[in-house]
Amino acid sequence: MLKEPEELYALRHRWGRLIEVWVAYHTFLNREVEVGPNKICMDEFIVHQTTHTLLSIYYSYLYSLFDKSGIDFFKVIKTIEKDLTNEESETVDKIRDIWTQIERPIEMLRHNIGFHGGKKSKSLQYGYSQFKEFNPILPETLMKYLRVFFRFMQIKYVAKEPMVSTPTTDQNIAILELANEEYAVAKKLNLNNIFSSIDTESSTNNEQLLNFILNMLKDFK
Repeated sequence: MLKEPEELYALRHRWGRLIEVWVAYHTFLNREVEVGPNKICMDEFIVHQTTHTLLSIYYSYLYSLFDKSGIDFFKVIKTIEKDLTNEESETVDKIRDIWTQIERPIEMLRHNIGFHGGKKSKSLQYGYSQFKEFNPILPETLMKYLRVFFRFMQIKYVAKEPMVSTPTTDQNIAILELANEEYAVAKKLNLNNIFSSIDTESSTNNEQLLNFILNMLKDFK
């Protein structure tokens, strides 16, 4: 095994935080939380709204993994590309392909309603409108390809912060096949058809848009 480069360590550390936010988001999305008058989540409304917020934070963390002014996934890849196998390089190509499709709306969402908040209602509304600008399946598919990539790196390099259990090649292939199947489904969906019934020009429809997306994403884990 090779020694883990410093840049890859920093990237993997950020990935760790991203996957933890993703776990929190899916925990609320699938209602794997306790609800009741003596709990933090006193009713379903709190769970519902927290899920909305976690979706925005999840997308913000996803953007930060590719942020050109910070940890940049593709810059790190350039420093280790000589070490990558064909399968690992193909996984990077899939990551690049999907990220190119969603980068701009994810960035605008992050800047206006995610890590940063717009100063005016117009900015907030613009942030919410970005949910309609990309196929909501794609971030989930991207996460699967990223998961495969970082599991490959865990096998290839001696990590400063190793995973609790060492991933196997068979496990990676299974996740990769699932990602490929999911991406094939996503490619067949027309963005205009997905959101044709929702008008994001009105702030009253932000709730409708987010509910639609969250219901759609319950099937993609």
